[in-house]
Amino acid sequence: MNTNFECYRVFCQVATHHSMTLAAQALNITQPAVSKSILRLEKALGCVLFHRTKSGVQLTAEGQVLYRYASHACSLLLRGEDRVRNMRLLGSGSLCVGTSDMLMQFFLLPYLQKFHRLYPNIRIRLITGNSPKTIAALQEGRIDLGIVSSPLKKEGLKAVPLCSIHDIFVAGESFSALRGKVISLQELMHFPLICCSPGTTTRQFLDTFFLQHHLLLHPEFELEATDMIVPFAESGLGIGIVLSTLAEHSLRKGRLFEIHTNESLPARRICVVTMQDTQLSCAAQSFLDGLTAENLLPQQISSPSQDYQTNS
Repeated sequence: MNTNFECYRVFCQVATHHSMTLAAQALNITQPAVSKSILRLEKALGCVLFHRTKSGVQLTAEGQVLYRYASHACSLLLRGEDRVRNMRLLGSGSLCVGTSDMLMQFFLLPYLQKFHRLYPNIRIRLITGNSPKTIAALQEGRIDLGIVSSPLKKEGLKAVPLCSIHDIFVAGESFSALRGKVISLQELMHFPLICCSPGTTTRQFLDTFFLQHHLLLHPEFELEATDMIVPFAESGLGIGIVLSTLAEHSLRKGRLFEIHTNESLPARRICVVTMQDTQLSCAAQSFLDGLTAENLLPQQISSPSQDYQTNS
């Protein structure tokens, strides 16, 4: 079928108004343009669609059959246009984000809260897992974007750094003899250490750091839940290796103190990652724009940006 959809749209308007003049007004086009569209459609179908009368036009038997189908099709297409327009203006749609429980709690949650306040009709779905699992979910198309910590492999990914994070060594009163001292990494290795389990980006970062100093990391406690490192350290079970943000409250309350070493752990970054060659939905793009609206580096984790904008 080579007939232009516009011909069917004109046809439906003429059938609805029983008048080419009224159809032209409704479509905001000229009456000759309406007549031309109807003639083109009649020629394409090989039949007459309207009886011309003094009072207007009436559908022929063939025209009545066509109208039953064309009116439904035009209605569906118009509803589809409205739906897409509504999605573009973020009046509907969905957003799926992947991240870890720790980054959700200490970084992402305020941004999600603000986005939801601005666009309450966008359905938000979250998939949690460590950074490698988040990247796998992104590559499999199960999420729109991911929030991960560095280091990360960027092959096929677009990564935008959002803020700096720092890992520190912390201990409770059981290790008070180390308070105020600066020790070497070799000395640190003589104490029981608490850190995250293998298979995570953070553990990869720590293993690499110690290997660069010719040391092999053998923690006494390897924890799946990174938010448990602080309680373990507070209980005196060992020296925790943890993000400074996670330990901030306990440090302020005096339940933990920071242990300083000659070789400090380098800063890392929280990044938002997307697939390099994938077009984001309007909702996902707007959320990404809000995250990256401010250059957060080299600050620590901060409050959410105020710059979410409605797509136009």
